[in-house]
Amino acid sequence: MDIERYKVFIKVAELQSITKTAEQFGYTQSGVSHIINALEGELGFPVFLRTRNGVMLTSEGEKLLPFIRELLKSNEHLEQEVGSLRGVETGNLRIGTISSVAIHWLPRLIKGFGSKHPGIGITIKDGVYNEVEDWISDGTVDCGFLSQFSVKRRLDIMPIYEDRVLVVLPRDYPLAEESFFSLDVLDKEPFILPGEGYNYDIGGIFESVGKKAKIRLAVRDDYSALAMVEQGLGITILPELVLRGTDKNIKALELEGKSRRTIALAAVSFKKASPAVRSFAEYVRQTCTGSFFEE
Repeated sequence: MDIERYKVFIKVAELQSITKTAEQFGYTQSGVSHIINALEGELGFPVFLRTRNGVMLTSEGEKLLPFIRELLKSNEHLEQEVGSLRGVETGNLRIGTISSVAIHWLPRLIKGFGSKHPGIGITIKDGVYNEVEDWISDGTVDCGFLSQFSVKRRLDIMPIYEDRVLVVLPRDYPLAEESFFSLDVLDKEPFILPGEGYNYDIGGIFESVGKKAKIRLAVRDDYSALAMVEQGLGITILPELVLRGTDKNIKALELEGKSRRTIALAAVSFKKASPAVRSFAEYVRQTCTGSFFEE
């Protein structure tokens, strides 16, 4: 079994490009094509379709993808355990994260963790709640930061921080001087739907009072939603962490009922995870205390 072939297979599937895969591995394009051809010859069927725009998995390749991810995960786990037994800490750690954590917490966490565990390489993949959950479940990442109550699959959850969920308005909006935002008028204002979408924290807020958002715009990124609000295009609902450090022309009000989200680190199983994942989870548990969040 040639592990390198499977690593190339996964990277080509992710990037949908032989050229980009060759660049990342330091191979020539023909070298990557040779590896894929050898793998297909070994399997007895094609795993990629070549198109003008790149490559895409065949139906057979799609079926193999989760098994090959699991194989590589087990191999990485084995290498880390062997290194640990030899007293040498090695490995790679892939972390999925929502953008607010990536901006405000991860730089400090990675810097501190890296100083204690210099032999562990780290890759960050940034997305929204459902993407991070999918990446954890299918093995694209080893662990990830998300909202605890957005999780729909059975994952191992380690709660870290309770974050207020606030209504964000233009600073000169008629309701901006209120002490809190009334749920009674939530469905009457033009709404900017932020990156996390309606199916998570926001949808739950509207559903709790039997209302539906009057969506004017939907954007991919929470920070794009802030820019839209600043231009007076409507209101939005965002976690307080997203607003930290912003100097935009906005006003944030607490919702009537005081909505919250709980940010958590999640994995398929921390107990069965690789040494690198267990070390990172323990570092997060010890580091993410009151003083860390106040910085």
